[in-house]
Amino acid sequence: MMKSVFKMPLLAIALAGFYSQASLAVTLPLSDVIATAQQHDLWQQSANLKAKALAARSTAANTQPDPTVSLGLMNLPTDGFAFNQEAMTQLKIGVNQMFARGDSLQHAQQQLLAEAGQVNWQQAERSAQVALQVTELWLDAVRAKRAMALVVENKALFAEMLAITKASYASALGKTRQQDVIRAELELLQLDERIAQEQQKLETATARLASWLQANTPGAEPVAISIPSDFPKLSLTHGNAFNAQPQLVALLQQHPALHALQQGQKRAEQGIKLAEAQYQPQWGVNASYAYRDDAPTGMSRSDFLSVGVSFDVPLFTQNRQDQWRDAALAEAEMSKTQIQLQLKAMLGQVYAEYANLKRLYERQQRFNSQLLTQSQDQAEATLTAYTHDDGEFSEVVRARSNVLQLQLAELNIHADALKSVAKLNYFLDPNVGQFTGAKP
Repeated sequence: MMKSVFKMPLLAIALAGFYSQASLAVTLPLSDVIATAQQHDLWQQSANLKAKALAARSTAANTQPDPTVSLGLMNLPTDGFAFNQEAMTQLKIGVNQMFARGDSLQHAQQQLLAEAGQVNWQQAERSAQVALQVTELWLDAVRAKRAMALVVENKALFAEMLAITKASYASALGKTRQQDVIRAELELLQLDERIAQEQQKLETATARLASWLQANTPGAEPVAISIPSDFPKLSLTHGNAFNAQPQLVALLQQHPALHALQQGQKRAEQGIKLAEAQYQPQWGVNASYAYRDDAPTGMSRSDFLSVGVSFDVPLFTQNRQDQWRDAALAEAEMSKTQIQLQLKAMLGQVYAEYANLKRLYERQQRFNSQLLTQSQDQAEATLTAYTHDDGEFSEVVRARSNVLQLQLAELNIHADALKSVAKLNYFLDPNVGQFTGAKP
């Protein structure tokens, strides 16, 4: 008795403080929350730097190697170290330039550009994933807040029932027993515990949302978010695509995850061309100029100019070029398999989620059309019977608790259905923000 008397005011004070703090928080629509989360995503900043590095590498990859310059003193006599003593003594400067095999430089550049394109598609996929994660957290927060409101509403009803029970027990006119009073107090305590659980869920979801919105600058202030009481309007896009599998496959093939894998396949195909270029010889040119001093007698000596061409001959290719080509071919086939595997997995996930969504809508309709109405009628009937000394208090508590459980169950179904819609839109329309469309 004493615990319930003191716990109720303390809980009311705690809830009042929580709601007063929430009222000072930032109120943003879901679309703005998603956009802010995507803007503050550090992963995107890292990917931008990686794409920039790959673009710079691609420019460097399509550049011929630097020439080699040599400078030497040749055939200097050791008996006097005089530069003009012997006719063979020369001061020689040479330049050697090697060229890449075939079009290997262009293929190497295209490889890096394909990898950079893969990073860009991975960024698009990451944005869609962030939108999905933020949406799910938002739905969790709204669900917890609405659940708290439902429990608080039912708590007020149980408080009225407790007052009626105490008055009846004190007057000793009805069939009210002491155990009925204790049962009512116990139900209130259990409702307090349920409110605390839902508040914990709300604070957890809100804190995780705030972490997405916090700026990435040192010492940035934490973001406080005000969660609305209503669910956002999320509806399935491309719902008609489930009537024809080719249309569904065509939509999935536009997903950034598959585009990223296709860029990986392009990179592997350039690897094949790069490996085939290794069968071609590598050419090089060299030129040198040799200076000779005049003879001690004053006779002029001619300088020398040399020009040459060099190239290697890829004869032993079995353990080198052949293996590189086989490895590149295997990687290209692996990339094709990964695309098919990813498409198959996404198709299975979409069908499973769509079936889950249809069942959730059916359950939601059953709750709204029958279960909630009948449970309310039963609760009112049992309460009326009890107040007229024609029923048991345990039946009143059971009926009222059943109403609350059904209300919370319907709330969970609603939230799960919206989550399912968000997941399907992630697969079929990853660029959508506030989803609109028709139910299946």
